[in-house]
This record gives sequence, C-alpha cells and structure tokens, in this order.
Amino acid sequence: MAQILHYTIGPVQSFVGQARRTRDLWAGSFILSWLAGQAMAAIIQELNGTIAFPIVRQNAVTSDELLKAIMEEQGHRSPQIGSLPNRFKAIFNEPVRGSDIHKKVSRRVLDKWQDLGTAVWKEFVEPTADKGCGTQRIWEEQVNNFWEINWVLAEDSPGEKDGGWLDIRKNLRSHWPIPQGGDHCTLMGEWQELSGYIQTPWQGKNKQLTFWQSIQAHNDLGPLELRDTERLCAISLIKRLFPRLSAKALHSTIGWIPGGRHSAIGNWPSTAYMAAIPWLNTVIAAENHKAINGYAATVQTAVGEKFYKRLKSEQAAKIHALEPLGEAAQLDGNLFHPDALKNHRSTPLSFTKREDPCKEPLQEQTARKTIEKKLKELHQAQGNRNAQPFYALLVMDGDNMGKLLQNTKIDKDNTYISAALMAFTRSTADIVRRHQGVLLYAGGDDVLAMVSMQTAIECAVELHRQYTDTFADNAVLAPHKKLFTASASIIYAHFHTPLKSVLQFGHQTLNSIAKEANGRDSLVLTVLKPEGITCQWVGRFSMAPSMLELIAAVKQGGFTTSFFYNLRPRYPFFHKEEYDPPSEQDKVDLLLAEYCKGKNIKTEMQREEAKHNVRVLLRACGYQTGADETVDVTGRLQLDGAYIARFLVDTCHNFGRERGEE
Repeated sequence: MAQILHYTIGPVQSFVGQARRTRDLWAGSFILSWLAGQAMAAIIQELNGTIAFPIVRQNAVTSDELLKAIMEEQGHRSPQIGSLPNRFKAIFNEPVRGSDIHKKVSRRVLDKWQDLGTAVWKEFVEPTADKGCGTQRIWEEQVNNFWEINWVLAEDSPGEKDGGWLDIRKNLRSHWPIPQGGDHCTLMGEWQELSGYIQTPWQGKNKQLTFWQSIQAHNDLGPLELRDTERLCAISLIKRLFPRLSAKALHSTIGWIPGGRHSAIGNWPSTAYMAAIPWLNTVIAAENHKAINGYAATVQTAVGEKFYKRLKSEQAAKIHALEPLGEAAQLDGNLFHPDALKNHRSTPLSFTKREDPCKEPLQEQTARKTIEKKLKELHQAQGNRNAQPFYALLVMDGDNMGKLLQNTKIDKDNTYISAALMAFTRSTADIVRRHQGVLLYAGGDDVLAMVSMQTAIECAVELHRQYTDTFADNAVLAPHKKLFTASASIIYAHFHTPLKSVLQFGHQTLNSIAKEANGRDSLVLTVLKPEGITCQWVGRFSMAPSMLELIAAVKQGGFTTSFFYNLRPRYPFFHKEEYDPPSEQDKVDLLLAEYCKGKNIKTEMQREEAKHNVRVLLRACGYQTGADETVDVTGRLQLDGAYIARFLVDTCHNFGRERGEE
C-alpha cells in the first residue's frame, strides 16, 4: 500500500517577514523555498518518492525551475525567485520508514542550511570572532536550533482525508528554541546578537561596538550592508550577507549564483527607488531626458568618478520602462527625494569602513548643496513636481486553498489543481514586470511583490484574472471555477516605514480584512504613513474597475479636494453605523447638491457630468462583501475610497496609462 508524507519547514513569518532591506525580504523567501526544494529533491532522488503537491515533476521531467537547479538537471536558468512552498505532500509506492525521512530528507535540509551558514561564518564572521564574547557558541546554537521541521508519514487509506494530518502534528509543539540571553538582534528581536556583550556603562557598550566595527571594517561593509546601529543574530546575518558570498562559495552552497550574476542578488531596488518611479515616469512622459541626464552629470562631478559608481546602486533594478533614462535611472533612489538628500542619515554614505568618512564627498556641504540645487532645478523643469515618498507592496493569496485540496470531488489527487497553480506561478514574473514591479516570491497561490504606485491596482487585477482564468481554462476544474478565487492587499507605504512593519500590515489586512471580514475574492487598499494607517478601502475584485474609474475622474479634475473632505463632517450618516443609511436616490441627490455647490454648476451639461461623477463615486465607495454572486450592500459609503483616490493622484502626479511604458 502506498504511503503519504506531509512535510513542512518553518517558521515562515519570523524568518521571511523580519527584514530591513528589500534584499532581506527576497533572501528569506529564497532560502526557505530553496530548503523546501532540498527536501523534495531528497524524496525524489534518495527515496524514489513522488511530490504529489505541488506537482513539480512528471514523467521524469521537472517543471519547476528552482527544483530543476537543485537537482542539477541540464537547462536550468540559475533561478533567483523562490517558487516552492514550505509545505508539500509526497507519495511513496515502496515502503519507507520514519527514520528514512529523518536521515535522508530532514538531514539534507539541515545540512544544506549548515553549509550556507558555515560559508557566511568563515567569510564574514570568523576572522574577527575573537573580539566577541562567546560568538562562535552563540552562532552554533542559533544555526543549529532555528528551523522547525514537522512531518507525518502514514499509509494511504481509501476514503480517509489526509489534509489535516500535518496541522494535528504541529499542535504537539515538539520544537522549543533555546532561551536567548544578552542583548537581542535589532532585526529578529527574539534572538541574541552575536557579540555576546551586554551594553553596560562600564564595559559592554564599547566592546559590542568594537565587535561590529571589526566585522564592518574587515569585510568592507558600508552602511547599506550593515548600519552602525545594527546588531544582528546569526539568522539575520545569513540572510543579509549570503548574497555577498564569493561565486565559488555560492556554487558550493546554493549550487549556482541566483540570477546568474552577483548583481542580480546583491542589489535589489530600494523602497526609496520604488517610490521615485512615478516621478521618473513623468520625466519620460515629458521627454525631459536631457534635464535628468544633466542631473546625473552634476552628481558625478560633485562626488567624483569613484564615488559616483557606488551611487549607481540601482543598476540591477531593471525596471524596463525606465530604460530610456539611461544612466540616470541607475542612481540611488534617495538622490531623487529632496528630504532624503538633505538628511545625512537618509542619504547612503558611499564610503567603506576602511576609508576616511571625512573624505566622502557627500559629507561636504558644498557637494551636497550643489546636488540639491540641481535636483531643485530638475523639479522645476517638471512643473515643480517632486518625487513622493511612497511605494506599493502587494501581497496575494488564493482563497480556501486548504479546503479545496481536501475536496476529493473537485480533484481526487490534486493533480489538476497543482498543475494550475504551477502555470499561475510561471506567469507572475512577467505580470509584475509589466507593471513596473519587482517579484520577491511566487509559489503556489502566494505572490509577494513591490510595485509602482501607479500600477499596483492594475497589477493586482491582472494577477487575480490570471489566477482565476488558469483554473477556468482547465476542463476538469472549470465546473468549479467560482470556488477558485484569490484575495490581495496593497499597502501604499512611506519608504521610511520599517519594511517588516509594512509586510506585517500586508499579511494582516489580507487575512483579517480581505478574507475574513469581506468574504474573500477581495482587494484591500491601505495608506500607511509613519504615524500609522490613514485610510483604507476594501471591496470585491469586481469593484476594482470602479476604483480605477474614480481615480481617473479625480485626475481629470472631476472633484475638488474640499468636496471629499466635507463629506465626513457634513454627512455622518454616510459612514456611521448609528445612523440609518439613506436610500440610493437620497445619496445621489445629496452628493449632487454638494458637488454642484462646490463646482458652481450652472448649465445642464455640467449637471449631467456632475451626476456621472457622483455615480462613479458611489460605485467605487460602496460596500460589497461575500464570496459568491450574492452581494451584501450595506448602504453606507467607504469615504476612505475617495481619500485614497485623491492620495494616489496627488502622489503619482501622472496617474494612469499614459506614462512611459515598455
């Protein structure tokens, strides 16, 4: 009788989500996916098993690019995006024992993790470890005790559902990380930082500082790699520095250089750069290439060729729509933001610890003032438009996938669902790229990406359409296509907001608002400023075109700013539950009267246009919940929808499809 194995590697959120840089976020996703691939490869190569979900290999042909590279098959393309989920199902037609799973699968996962950790230790930490207090002991304890691996192996009994086995196993809680003392990691706060010293007035602070300065100096780590204030644990340091391993070390640990070259993983677009994309699009739309190239030349002259090369830190961003800007599109994102350029802390210092920071050009007021002046001239040439400090993080997840996988009436052995998910995963990179975004993870029904604010909603809509169409196009799954929906969360975040907080908000709003509160098949939009959430809108994906229509109307001058901000105090019954909501006709009449008063409407043609805009507002700002065709409309309005539309138009300047594109 066949045997079934359910296998998972965790923790997910604490490993992936705790990130300072975009690269941290990618690194966590990639390593976790890579380790899951190692487990799959061990099952296939050493135990002659089959991965039943997701289906990544059929008839001895591996379809997943990451698994193909792990298994060292010919023709892989040095993948750099994690595409394998941390949880999977396998089937064995020949008997295997639990000890086989432990020795050949889990041991391979942990050995590969150890190899990666050892490479980072030897290259970056070991040469200066003697300046710490028990640094090697702390490193080994953390690396050896981080991962929580759970699995269940049992015979396949006809009629018995196996989907819940793993959840029952995880409830046993057999993994207990060792208690961590001392000062804790500034990124993953539950783990101790590596120096081993405690910041005390009489000794620890200076010794701790000396330890981290020695790591920075020995490895030429500038503040982009390791800030002066960062004190990291072994787990965080592996995520942060493994992309900087030598080519030889990457080949001997990962097996290849992700992306085929160091620049593909060493430099990911910063949040400041992603925030500058809408403004850079206006430069392209205005064909103002000469002015921005003049700005790049000014930066080069002000800092000198040596430091200018370091300030071109976005060379690997590869936002194709920005290619017409040439070298100017490679400048560090902070150089496009006036406030960041004025702030010595915000502007990345391009010197390394082996150099004298006093000689770094941006430390000199003359060089900085010269660049600031030229940037101001560039903004004036763009109609006094500045780059705004917001970018979009997009999180997407399939709805009820666990329940669908357990429903044998839909797909007895999950073959067709798995094939559809694999097809969707393969399509995500191109969709995100077309919308001026960067894909960080795509595996199964999960997607994580940073996208230009201008295109984030459209990107989510296209991903959602691709997801649902993939299932609808499958002859076996088509009769159940209404069950295969997805929800998404878009966080419009200030680039100074800690990235791990943005990701946390993304998952929180996805699960608690788009899925639970709004019945799934939903999209939630949130504006997250440093002081917290300022406005939020949620609706079914079918409402997304209405939101885009409202944004277009705002962009075309269809609404005054005062109209939006008068609604909340003047008409509390539109949004407060203690009031009975007005009828649809009353809402139209009240809003039309307010609109006409603010716009000084006089002609019948103007009145018809006003009525059209009011109806656009009502369609976009209503409430729609429920995961089927029966839509519950509460009768109230989400006034935050209007504020988000105003925010996007003001922030993106040229919001819409007439920007420079591929």
